[in-house]
Amino acid sequence: MTSLPNPYTNIKSRSDYILVRVTNKISGCYSENEVSLITSSQPIVNQISDLYACDDGGGYAYFETDQVTKNILEGQTNLNVTFFNAEGTPISDFTESPFRNQIAFDQEIVARVENITNPSCYTEVFFQLHTVSPPEINLEDQYQICFTGASLDLQINTENNYTLTWFDPYGDILSHESAISISSAGIYSLSVLKEEGGILCESFKEFSLVHSEPPKIDNISYDNFTSESSIEITSSGEGDFEYSIDGINFQQSNIFRNVTGGHYQVTVRDRYGCGEAIEMIDLVNYNHFFTPNNDGINDYWNILGISNQPNASVHIFDRYGIHLAELPPDSQGWDGTFKGKLMPENDYWFKVTLENGSIHTGHFSLLR
Repeated sequence: MTSLPNPYTNIKSRSDYILVRVTNKISGCYSENEVSLITSSQPIVNQISDLYACDDGGGYAYFETDQVTKNILEGQTNLNVTFFNAEGTPISDFTESPFRNQIAFDQEIVARVENITNPSCYTEVFFQLHTVSPPEINLEDQYQICFTGASLDLQINTENNYTLTWFDPYGDILSHESAISISSAGIYSLSVLKEEGGILCESFKEFSLVHSEPPKIDNISYDNFTSESSIEITSSGEGDFEYSIDGINFQQSNIFRNVTGGHYQVTVRDRYGCGEAIEMIDLVNYNHFFTPNNDGINDYWNILGISNQPNASVHIFDRYGIHLAELPPDSQGWDGTFKGKLMPENDYWFKVTLENGSIHTGHFSLLR
């Protein structure tokens, strides 16, 4: 009997044996025993295709994995399948469908198929989990067009694997084209299907079309001769309006605060160019002080907002009631002098009579 080489190759296919003899070197006594050699076949399995699923957010998705083991084995028995990630960490819940990927967007999966009688005989299958990003829909939440028979043209940039469906406000299909023209007000929607890896991923967008019409100014509210004057504009009409009191600078609010006296062009206009309404107003007020020092700032005092009232009158008095000046409505204003002499710092009084006959009195300060 000779010793065996290591490794030893069996002589008979599938099943063989070797005889092992253990001998006592002193007495020469020995014992023999047979050791069976059983050959296990390495599994031959099916290379499955990559799996695809629609993005559920951030590159993660839920994959249908309940048929993966069946597709790998293709009816073979006495085989055990376990799953690992690319780093060799076991994934015990992979076949608990649906399975959520552990790495965003693309993740490699390793399937190890072992012979149940001899786990050292195995074959590995590699495949990918691909997260399919939904198609982008670049539409606004709301569009506005003029009420006078205009229409809205919309265009969606698509790829060859996209399918578009436009729906009208009643849920009926309008078109499958990438461009559409609509004119009726209401809530529309667009479905975009993206085909990739044998699955369809959908993006859905609702948007509204609103009709605008030219605005109408119903009322302009303001108070003359107040310390903190404001103008509030009330308008009506279907549309998205913005407001101005100079015809140049517009704002969303219909209230203008801390407005000085003067002549104002009150304008309400539709933001989408569907018309405007204009009214002129005179807000009458005055500065509570002036500084006639010839520096070009507050050198004159006058009633503001009466330049369009040629029959209005303004009279100025000192604290003793002495009449100092009468100002025409369109004059530059009082320069702080009386009979060519500079008047001292003090409070002075005024009386203004407007064209409608209303009279207002008050006082202001001269500062030097």
